[in-house]
Amino acid sequence: ARGVTGPVSKWVHHTNRFTLMLRSPGPVALGEPLPITAYVKDGGELAILSDARMFANITAPDGVTRVFELHDNGRDADSTAQDGYFATILPPLEARGTYEVELELAWNRYEHTITSLAQLDADHFPTIDMKAVAIEELRPGERTQVATVSIHVDGDPYPVEPGALVPALVSEPGKSGVVELEPRRLYGDGPAWQFDVFFTAAEGGRHALSLTLSLDYAGRDHAQTSRPFTLNAVSPVVAEESAPAEPQAPKPVEEPSRPVSEPAAPEPTPEGFPWGIAVSLALALAATVAAGVYWLTRTKPHGYLYDDHAKPLVDFAEVERHPLMNLLFRDTIRGSELGIPALDGLFFKFGPDHIAVSGRGRHPTVRVNNQPLVDEIPVYDKSWIGTEGKLFTFMTKPLPVPAGGSDD
Repeated sequence: ARGVTGPVSKWVHHTNRFTLMLRSPGPVALGEPLPITAYVKDGGELAILSDARMFANITAPDGVTRVFELHDNGRDADSTAQDGYFATILPPLEARGTYEVELELAWNRYEHTITSLAQLDADHFPTIDMKAVAIEELRPGERTQVATVSIHVDGDPYPVEPGALVPALVSEPGKSGVVELEPRRLYGDGPAWQFDVFFTAAEGGRHALSLTLSLDYAGRDHAQTSRPFTLNAVSPVVAEESAPAEPQAPKPVEEPSRPVSEPAAPEPTPEGFPWGIAVSLALALAATVAAGVYWLTRTKPHGYLYDDHAKPLVDFAEVERHPLMNLLFRDTIRGSELGIPALDGLFFKFGPDHIAVSGRGRHPTVRVNNQPLVDEIPVYDKSWIGTEGKLFTFMTKPLPVPAGGSDD
């Protein structure tokens, strides 16, 4: 300012160059946990912000809005901490249609937010359904049909090429087997929507079999894995051959001897001994010992349950239980004992080599690793359990506590 006497005012107009971007893979599959990722652009470059939080306000086609926080901490859905990419895992979307996504960026030290709008289209994708045929007492070396597989889209058959189905076999150490898929076709070659699964075990042992469907659908890569089946091959019992009898030398002819007196007859068994009572007591004692051994050898509950924000909820080894429940059901914990209403009606059963989730009847709203709960489903380390719009993670070991001792 030149040639001016007195106060001078200055006005500055700030233009925000930040833009919130949602990484959209295109249409997403209904009924599956959905990882989403978003980032901040500063002009044309990626912005890395250390003091900001990002939220996704997602409105379903029915108008219901839910809020999810995305993290850049290298945990859960986020692969690398402080790389500028925020991520989370959404529970399975159940309604077909367009979901409105409002991304919101907020600073911890300032009362200021930035928003942007995006969309997600959810639709039915191909699903794989595998049903067991014969999975017990399989004979080694014998080719046996163990399951049938069908592919559907919203209940309608959907043919796929045989190469789209990939079997995965996990066997006990030192055991092996061969899995074969045969498409059901009326004639010719080409895709099919039903397949027969055959298995040939090399030797006796247990195997876990699952199938993964991988294909390009609606312009994106889609993959889904069936729930595993346990195949039990039993080695044949080989009868032991008896050793040939050794030839015996002929007995010498004995000369007639003088008659001897008759041997004394054995003393009669005392009459009136209560054999029935003795046998009953022995059987009762054996049953008691067997019950005690069974109780002592049952697997104690173990493992941990976290929510979708990696907050610890349950340490199964430390669940406070009624003494009678702990005595009668040492290896099984009811969901109602965990203090989490969404898990009521479920049962967590702990075996020596597996852990399973079960329920009474059919639970279409409960999904384990994106598979609906029917009777019983095994859970492993980092398995997802979804119910009533909530997601839980089962861990065999506790997650490390972040620096500062907070789990938030």
